[in-house]
Amino acid sequence: MARLQHQNAIHQADQAKFGLDNAKSDLSKTTITSPIDGIVSRLKSQLGERVLGTSFNMGTEIMTIADLSQMEARVDIGEMDVVLIASGQKARLDVDSFKDRKFNGTVTQIANSSKSSGLTSSSSSQSQEATKFEVRIRINETRLSGRHVRQHRN
Repeated sequence: MARLQHQNAIHQADQAKFGLDNAKSDLSKTTITSPIDGIVSRLKSQLGERVLGTSFNMGTEIMTIADLSQMEARVDIGEMDVVLIASGQKARLDVDSFKDRKFNGTVTQIANSSKSSGLTSSSSSQSQEATKFEVRIRINETRLSGRHVRQHRN
């Protein structure tokens, strides 16, 4: 009985070694590429997590790469101020994550209709929600810090 258990343990070790060798082979054939140069703006998978990626399947989204030379801010502007804005107008933006820095931009688009309007009510009080219009601003200067990814082609 002990010999059979020993032999079974040897077979299990061989199977585990085969699985490890197979995983190493798959890893050596794996390359993660980005279609653009850019900055990692969102990391959805961490080191050691399993992800799916085959030619038959869309796979798992690992990260989002942003080309910060083409950044656009989408800003909600109140109805009283939106009439003062025009396409092509210069703008300066304050961004919460860059406290000591202001960004220059150009207004590229102003929404024709409001994002929200009407009354919102709660059981204790009634307040009027402000009407906002989405304004798109192309940021002209974008030397931001972050993890940089260079385009890689096989």
